[in-house]
Amino acid sequence: MNRAKIFGVIAGATVLGVLGSGVAVAAPKGSESSGDVSVKQEITALKKVKGAGEVCGTDVIDKETGHGKTTLVMNVKKGLASKVSAEMAISKGAISLGVGYDVTKSIEVSKETRFEVPKGKFGTIEAYVQYKLYRGQIYTNSGLGTEPKFPTGKTATVMKPTGICFNEWAS
Repeated sequence: MNRAKIFGVIAGATVLGVLGSGVAVAAPKGSESSGDVSVKQEITALKKVKGAGEVCGTDVIDKETGHGKTTLVMNVKKGLASKVSAEMAISKGAISLGVGYDVTKSIEVSKETRFEVPKGKFGTIEAYVQYKLYRGQIYTNSGLGTEPKFPTGKTATVMKPTGICFNEWAS
């Protein structure tokens, strides 16, 4: 193969690799190839996953109010979804493997609280989801082989529902 044909193969693969998400190999025009282009699939994985503590969510999922003297009682039982965010495209299946549970399935949490509202006051209870945080690094195979072993420098965060937080006050 002469230098012009070798350069054509390298340039074609480079352009297709930049435009696509995988690595492509194509033969230059006029060569013995059948003209087929083979593209290897890019595979991503979530690795080096660590727990990053627990937090209460910011969205009220239930609320109870009343004038005192009274006792407010709230019993919350809900099936809740995990919250997933990532800095690049990665499948929920790959994220599930990384954190060790199915992030697509609902998780049931429940908790009860009682709050004594003094006479002449107005009491409020608000319920929020309590989450366990996980953070991990996204790896890719860059279209080479089947094992994602190249770090992308991007991360994914998973918030797994673990319970209920309450905020109670009287005014």
